[in-house]
Formats: sequence, structure tokens, C-alpha cells
Amino acid sequence: CASAVARWAALLKPGGRLYLSAWEGDGPMEYPSDWGVHAKMHPKASLRKWIEDASLSVDMERECFEGDMGMNSVYFLASAK
Repeated sequence: CASAVARWAALLKPGGRLYLSAWEGDGPMEYPSDWGVHAKMHPKASLRKWIEDASLSVDMERECFEGDMGMNSVYFLASAK
């Protein structure tokens, strides 16, 4: 996942923005098998590190408890230097 953030960052022009959201946690998400969805949760600290390691500036970070899902979602807005 860190490599994906780095690739996205490489495509941004100076001042360009990356919006990244994820389920906060560690490990696979559990969806019904008939959905055919494979997803993974990531710790907020890891997401922030990947953004910063890609030489992006974190402009906004937000965490929100999603009551229907019973877990936190995290959102980052980052910009290219």
C-alpha cells in the first residue's frame, strides 16, 4: 500500500492534491463472501507515514466513527510540495 501512495504522489504536480480514505484498524475487512470484496484495514499512523514518506504534506486528517459499521474511517487530504 505504501508503494501505491508513492506512485500516486509521483503523478501529482506541485500543489496537486491526494485524498485518501480507509477503514482504520489492522487486518482484513470481513464482507459477505458472495460480495466478492477483498479489503484491508490500515492503522492511521501507517497511512500518515506512507503519505509523508511520499514527500506529501498532510493538510487535513480526520477520523470518524461509523456507527452502522462499528468502526472508524480515516480521511487524509495531502498536497504535493
